[in-house]
Amino acid sequence: MLNTLGKGMITLFLLTMFVPCVRAQSNSDEYTRQVGLARGYMDEARYDEALDALNKAYEAKPESEALALMGYVFLLEGKSTEALDVFNQVLSQGGTIALPFQHIHGIAGSCRGTLNVSAAKVSWVSTNQKENFETTAADIQKASTSEYANSNGDGSVSTFLQFHANGKNWKVIYLLHGPAAKYQIAGDLWFRVVYAGTDLDNARKASALLARLIGSAASVKVNPPAGPGAKASSNTTAPATAPTATTTSQTSSPSAAAPAAPVEIKEGQTPQEVQNMLGKPDDTITVKDTLVYIYPTVKVYFEKGKLVNVEERK
Repeated sequence: MLNTLGKGMITLFLLTMFVPCVRAQSNSDEYTRQVGLARGYMDEARYDEALDALNKAYEAKPESEALALMGYVFLLEGKSTEALDVFNQVLSQGGTIALPFQHIHGIAGSCRGTLNVSAAKVSWVSTNQKENFETTAADIQKASTSEYANSNGDGSVSTFLQFHANGKNWKVIYLLHGPAAKYQIAGDLWFRVVYAGTDLDNARKASALLARLIGSAASVKVNPPAGPGAKASSNTTAPATAPTATTTSQTSSPSAAAPAAPVEIKEGQTPQEVQNMLGKPDDTITVKDTLVYIYPTVKVYFEKGKLVNVEERK
């Protein structure tokens, strides 16, 4: 028969095995809950609340899905710099970005589908299961944008993303509000989505950003998290920094031009010391203990108030 000490040791051992499992399940449940809240806020155009929920989801479980959703929110807000940052981070973690598009079939109509982009491959999956393709990201060529105004003169415009893949030229329209949303259709071509006003401005920014993202996906260095629950580390070349609702734009007071290869800033410096040399950043991104200063040519990363990394922007 086990003595009291032996029973206590077995109980302690079982607890040490059980508690991490409970914590992991709790984090997973919180992640699912916050992502669900974020999707609801996005549908209601409550973007700050959506970003706050996504940050909470990312803190509970650093999944690339949460980062991708942040990118979609930033596209809806017309914040190209922030969207490109988080999309590139999704790619660097080995994740996939699923982008809803309308594919234009010349003068023969259109279909809708999803363009899935990762650092390794790009694939198109249409709702009618026609013309689907999968290719390496490196095979995507000539990604660019173009526009076509609605012939009825109401100022609405279609913004196209064009690229060459799978032996043909593709012309697609980014569905800014998702595949299920209602869109204005061109008067001359019933199948072509058009944008106007703020949506047109944001659609233009989104198309330009996505052309750049798709064209450069193959060059992204993949450095996935170590495993479930892995956190950002100051030892990585690009620390994970999930942007938050506190992201600010400071276009009214441009920063001093940062050098392409800064030699005066170094590890351990404070944000104020960096500002004294480079001026105010164009944008800042904050999550938990991580702060990112975005300058025209570099991004400067701080962990707990100390500089840990400088990344050149391309």
